[in-house]
Amino acid sequence: MKHFGLKYTAHDIIKKMLLNGDIKPGERIREDIIAENISMSRTPVREAINQLVVEGFVTQIPRKGIFATKFTKQQLVDIVEARTVLESYAAKKCALEATDKELDHIAEIFEELKTALRAGELPKAGLLDGEFHRTIASYSRNKRISDYINDIEDIIVYARKMDTYNIRHQYTEENSVTQHQDILDALIARDPEEAERCMARNTREVLNRIIGD
Repeated sequence: MKHFGLKYTAHDIIKKMLLNGDIKPGERIREDIIAENISMSRTPVREAINQLVVEGFVTQIPRKGIFATKFTKQQLVDIVEARTVLESYAAKKCALEATDKELDHIAEIFEELKTALRAGELPKAGLLDGEFHRTIASYSRNKRISDYINDIEDIIVYARKMDTYNIRHQYTEENSVTQHQDILDALIARDPEEAERCMARNTREVLNRIIGD
């Protein structure tokens, strides 16, 4: 049992390194160095990396080694399209299912996000953006959808480290504030169709930055 516990601990540590940018997309990952740095044997580290391969964060290239995944443009498009479908549905359900207290919680997260965006604190804003979307999903009362969205949001946080993701296309921090405000307003109005539409607009914005349309 202790061995399994070490595997999960190693997984969480390495995943956090990927999400924080300590390990960058395309960078080679050395099991021995990571094991030494986190004071573990190589076995749980290897198993943790194998799990991260399954989750899409790490890629094994035969005869070359293990690397932090560097998504192609098409892979990013596929991820964002899946995110749009799932999160639009979650927003629609949230407008119907969330309690007033839960909507207040979403509003609190939005205020923090707005402050971070207007202060130019983009790494913090990225984390709050993910929290905003994850929270809406959790209040949709569909656990399977929420779990899928949590996985995709982790991928999105990681993908933000890539230049392909961050191409700016007439999109500003104020655009983000407006779009998230629209989502929140639709949720508070208990308007499922508008919540769905506003969420789709926000998540599709990333496609404009990736494909340049």
